[in-house]
Amino acid sequence: MCQYFLGIDISKDSFDFCFIDSNEKLLDKNHYLMSYENYMESLQKNPQKVANFFLHPSVKYAS
Repeated sequence: MCQYFLGIDISKDSFDFCFIDSNEKLLDKNHYLMSYENYMESLQKNPQKVANFFLHPSVKYAS
């Protein structure tokens, strides 16, 4: 059973995400204006947050 869920909404103008647990508790969310520069700046400001998400044992890749 999944313990965490990630929702992503990408449009030509913005990138939005939310991260919740199995009890639907909001763990994180954000809104970024869509541009290559803004997206890369957000990753550069907090790379450990990105790494921690993908390294968490409860996260499984879907294809």
